[in-house]
Amino acid sequence: MGVAHHSHFFVWFELGRTELMREAGCAYGALEDNDGVFFPVIEAGAVFREPARYDEVLEIETKLASAGGVRVRFDYVLRRPADSRILATGFTVHASCGRDGKPARLPEGLKSRLIAGVLCLALAATSLGCAGRKKKAAQTAEALTAEQTLVRVESAMAHHQLRKAKNLLQKVQFTQAERLTYEPLVRLALADCTYYQGDDLSLIEARSKYLDFVTLYADHPQAPYAQFQAGMCSVKQIYSASRDQAQTEIAINDFREIDKRWPTSPWARAARQFIGKGQDGLAEHEFLIGTFYWKKRAYRAATDRFNKLLETYPAYRQKDKVYYWLGRTLMDAEKPDEGRVWLDQVLNDFPRSKFAKPAKELLAKSAKKDAADAAKRDAAKPSS
Repeated sequence: MGVAHHSHFFVWFELGRTELMREAGCAYGALEDNDGVFFPVIEAGAVFREPARYDEVLEIETKLASAGGVRVRFDYVLRRPADSRILATGFTVHASCGRDGKPARLPEGLKSRLIAGVLCLALAATSLGCAGRKKKAAQTAEALTAEQTLVRVESAMAHHQLRKAKNLLQKVQFTQAERLTYEPLVRLALADCTYYQGDDLSLIEARSKYLDFVTLYADHPQAPYAQFQAGMCSVKQIYSASRDQAQTEIAINDFREIDKRWPTSPWARAARQFIGKGQDGLAEHEFLIGTFYWKKRAYRAATDRFNKLLETYPAYRQKDKVYYWLGRTLMDAEKPDEGRVWLDQVLNDFPRSKFAKPAKELLAKSAKKDAADAAKRDAAKPSS
């Protein structure tokens, strides 16, 4: 719809929260590494007032609303500085947990540190004295070039310090000479950091970043990689063949784009493999629906699904299973002649399949029934 997806607002809330805690002297990474305290989100909400659009500069105001025994709450206001319009307000509630993932009371020392740090920030924000100028000067002195930032990011990612890497990338400043070479690399590294966070929200955001890279830098040597990673974002959201397969369809389309635009790229071969796996997943989904209908004794619907599977996915590697279930369903639907065709095909094409024995048993049972029916008919004929 030409506006930022609503999920991005929660990502921006996280950025504001991360920066607030860092400036308050309670950076997330340090809390986890030194104090063994984690703050998973247990509740979140937002009110969306106006949309955010591409390339707008936004401002996120974050406040520590409360810090109790186990719970910590942050409130957020997202503004557009250009016209001071509020785009959204929101909140997140976090539980204090130990390394074992179980809720634990917030250490009093940490609680005091957090509240005091936020209070100091609030007081500092009301002053425009020399402290602000010193802080700005210190930040200027610590400024890194884009190349230096990427070196630090690579080191952070090697140690799986994703928050650190992401924060470095979001603060990088380009000189005019650096922008052409390093801006694409910084964008791609930011997408990678987001991708490796692994949760569904991060994967959605990462896919958007990868596709933005492909749109902006279609001729860049890393464009095929970015397109491949966009597909992987969807692959990681595919949970089982029994679930909705929309993400599988999206992933297949992303991988097909590589084969179409960069067929000689090293990523094209991997993409083709994932296309095959994705199609197997779609076929398995059709199979499960077929067996569902069979359990409901909706035999016509079941045979339609099995036939659709064979027609749509001719490369499916478990055809023996489909042949067997087609034969079994037709037998149950009182269509033994049609059923025997598929069961015979299991024995002829897949004699070593685990479905060969039950297919043979069904055929024997069907032959026995036919013989019994023929005997009854003979017995019913009047004697001459």
